[in-house]
Amino acid sequence: MKNKLEHRLPILQSSLPPFERMIPYLAHIENNRCHSNFGKLFNLFEQRMADLLQIPRDNLVMVCNGTLALQTGLMAMGIDKDKYCLMPSWTFSATPASAMLAGLRPLFLDVDLDTQALTPALVKQFLAHDHVPIEEIGAVMVVSPFGYPIPRAEWDAFTAETKIPVMIDAAASFDAVHRLPQMRPGATPMMVSLHGTKIFGIGEGGMLLSSDVDLISRVKGMSNFGFDVSRTSSYLGTNAKMSEYQAGIGLAVLDAWDEIREKRLAVTSNYITMFDQLGLKSWLSIDWLSSTCNVLVSGLAELARDYMLDQNIESRIWWNKGCHTYPAYQGLPKELRLLNTEYLSQAMLGLPFSIDTNQDVIAMIGDRLADFLAVNANKQFTAKEKATYC
Repeated sequence: MKNKLEHRLPILQSSLPPFERMIPYLAHIENNRCHSNFGKLFNLFEQRMADLLQIPRDNLVMVCNGTLALQTGLMAMGIDKDKYCLMPSWTFSATPASAMLAGLRPLFLDVDLDTQALTPALVKQFLAHDHVPIEEIGAVMVVSPFGYPIPRAEWDAFTAETKIPVMIDAAASFDAVHRLPQMRPGATPMMVSLHGTKIFGIGEGGMLLSSDVDLISRVKGMSNFGFDVSRTSSYLGTNAKMSEYQAGIGLAVLDAWDEIREKRLAVTSNYITMFDQLGLKSWLSIDWLSSTCNVLVSGLAELARDYMLDQNIESRIWWNKGCHTYPAYQGLPKELRLLNTEYLSQAMLGLPFSIDTNQDVIAMIGDRLADFLAVNANKQFTAKEKATYC
């Protein structure tokens, strides 16, 4: 047994630009004495982000965090209260929380094993079995797992066919949205998180993207108490505005974006090489960069997590056993069997992944992981057991 590390290696660390890159924007705030309420930095950040994504500015709205982007987006869709919102259980807690805060009732479905996401086919299969009258379904919330690209056009087509609105929780998908045609904003709204641990992190923040300019306009109004030009609340809103401080950090990130992405790409490439050497399948790609590092260790996730923690290497099963098991969501309806969610909760292991995770650290992590697998390989799911999940 190798000696464990003296200091714990954290699984994630925020990676904001150096303070000196933020100083000009902070000085602007100080000189103009405008700290929020759609100030100059907010407007500049929205415009520069739209330019980076090559979309019209009215296809984008910035808010103070991703959860409120989901909540206000659902509210702006005008969905009747207490309708069901179909969503995967294999997701972060913000997904069901945002639906409930928008007045909807989460209904948890299983995911596709290959993509770890809901697909239109899975939702249609659920609808075909008449589990819930279609008139009681208000929306579908689709989740991009760990940055994996969601085929947005397929969900546009789903809504056109079924008349059920869809929201895409693409919290970790900034790079896919930025680079991949299938993730370009369309009619189906997408939320992207700008949390400090994300690939484009500003500390805290989020944005909603859609070609539906009326929807984007309503969300912007809802983020400011539903005010109209006379500062009268024309509809229900909240306070979800992005502050000038958040926008200033966002502008500093934009200034350094090419450098940030290159560093993230190097970390990703080094991890992919290490996993290839171990014969493991990871949830990483050089085509769409993730903000987390997940690897499939079939049936061993909890054992591997505990072993790595004992070695002072922080690791995580990101979504535990699925949201349907959380005390906050007990009693909410779900599919009878969530087999693929159960499998993924026993198979996906998260490992340290930050912009400064260097090649030597990755090699050390791989060395410890190889030791673990050598001792525990006989405990992995057999091919027959894997075939149970489909």
